[in-house]
Amino acid sequence: MSPLPVSDEQAKALAASAEFGKTFLGIAHDGGGYVARVLGSLPEDLVGWVIGDRVGIARWEQALKLEHAAKERLRARGVPTPEPMSPSLAAPLLDAATSETDPDLAELWERLLANALDPARKTRVRRKFIEIVKSMDPLDARVFHMLQGLSGTLQPTVAQVISSRLEVGEDDVVVSLSNLGDLQLIVGPREGTGSGGANMAFLAKAPLTTFGRQFARAVDP
Repeated sequence: MSPLPVSDEQAKALAASAEFGKTFLGIAHDGGGYVARVLGSLPEDLVGWVIGDRVGIARWEQALKLEHAAKERLRARGVPTPEPMSPSLAAPLLDAATSETDPDLAELWERLLANALDPARKTRVRRKFIEIVKSMDPLDARVFHMLQGLSGTLQPTVAQVISSRLEVGEDDVVVSLSNLGDLQLIVGPREGTGSGGANMAFLAKAPLTTFGRQFARAVDP
């Protein structure tokens, strides 16, 4: 593959990306060791993205957007200095977050990242939550967000209420509810004893599980 041209704007942003790595991994080149190698990999990978990989360029640009969004969230909370994350959390979080461009899922990654960098909220973010967001489709994220604002028994069903409010097909909402159940975020609706579709009568309520409430706290804005 022929090298892609690098504009002045890209070159400037690439230079800034080194600070992005230092901020989020919270470490510096210290003469060697595993920690220094983890930090070193991020700027090197970004150079490779810009030079020869169009998909990589998209990830690089998404990384800069993610950094900006997380900093803005922290600044709005009055948190001037992010709390360093351990590489074991930062590496998988950034790898997954920079691969996502859908706005609904990207916002979940922004919230998760900002909370992981917030000294007052960092204990809310579990490594398991990274896998949860990776397993979500965009509609799942929208449905989960709406579920947090619903209470009581909804008529005729939760699926129909959400379908109407989001203006999407009821079957699509049912599939999202089923996936959220598989992820243990809500008490999973089931049809009989199988692992397939949802029991529409049960869906008069779709309560969050304890795990689901913890996840909601981890992605709280």
